[in-house]
Amino acid sequence: MTEAIPDYPFEQPNALEPPREGAETRATCPVAHVRTPSGDVVGLLTGYEEVRGLLTDPRFSRNPDRKGAARMSTTEDRGDVQPALPG
Repeated sequence: MTEAIPDYPFEQPNALEPPREGAETRATCPVAHVRTPSGDVVGLLTGYEEVRGLLTDPRFSRNPDRKGAARMSTTEDRGDVQPALPG
């Protein structure tokens, strides 16, 4: 049986307390699948080595216009949003 893919961002009890799911995910699975508000399934990295590897890998990009880039909403109009970093 496959596990349900959790919704992201995780629900936060209050502004000063981190989401419970964040600690659970970090402890059990440094690379997990989550569903964004747009319905896209993406990888969530919580381990230091995994994040460092991703940030230095040229196959990954913050460019929202790249083919297959995950969306945080179902709207396509991002206004004047520009990628923060090249790539």
